[in-house]
Amino acid sequence: MKRWMWLILLWQAAEAQGALRFNEVCYDPDGTDADKEWIEVMNTGQDPVDLEGWLLDCNGPNLSLPAISLGPGQVAVIHCNATEAQLPMGNECWFMAASLNNTHGFLGLWRSGSQTVGELVDYVEYGATGHSWEGMAIEAGIWPLGAYLPDVEQGHSLRHRGLGVGPAAWQDDAEPEPGQGSTTVEAGESQGRVSGFGLQAWPNPFNPSTSVSFQLSQTDRVRLDVLDLMGRQVKVLASGMMGPGAHAVPLGLEHQPAGPYFLRLEVGGAREVRKVLLVK
Repeated sequence: MKRWMWLILLWQAAEAQGALRFNEVCYDPDGTDADKEWIEVMNTGQDPVDLEGWLLDCNGPNLSLPAISLGPGQVAVIHCNATEAQLPMGNECWFMAASLNNTHGFLGLWRSGSQTVGELVDYVEYGATGHSWEGMAIEAGIWPLGAYLPDVEQGHSLRHRGLGVGPAAWQDDAEPEPGQGSTTVEAGESQGRVSGFGLQAWPNPFNPSTSVSFQLSQTDRVRLDVLDLMGRQVKVLASGMMGPGAHAVPLGLEHQPAGPYFLRLEVGGAREVRKVLLVK
């Protein structure tokens, strides 16, 4: 089968599964390591995802996640190193035998109990590089070689910005709150849809060009970028004032490698993001 056909099948499978990722990691808020550590997992896809049977590896302990159904944009909170295990309540669950460590560690999320590259959904490591599943995450294209997030101050957390992979996609959060959702790109994306931008590309997947369309309800300053998986700018499609109505901008990626990219539309204070797939 041609390589571009495999890319389409893999991309469609990932979209159908739901784009889950780590949204926030609070590994040592008070330095006590007792019922104070937690992880947020966010569904950034368009379909609900049931976490039952998914595997979360926290520096060694493998946690089999319970039946928690996450709708689009929702987060699940997994409490680690808890004083006692508890049954799930809403989108929260508690585990005793998992410490996120004070200064360095890693998290891996698999959509089943099989820790293979095909099942790996997300990965992050902090404080140091070279943890157990780094090689697999690099092979899966979701973590850069030798990369890690720097430690944060006591009481802070690591929060995903909402786009890209690796350390550049994360930031220090001085006021972590479990289960409070996201201040990342996805939050802006929802606001963008409410504003009626209707950002889309057709055809998608495409080779090597497509048309990007959106709508404006009033004259406003517009910025439309193409980003790669690392969140790096690949191309600027539009920048400046635009009037109300429908707009279409051609996108050609003839000299870029095949794979997924992101369209990021910023209008005033709102933002909308769409994933596109270049096949060759």
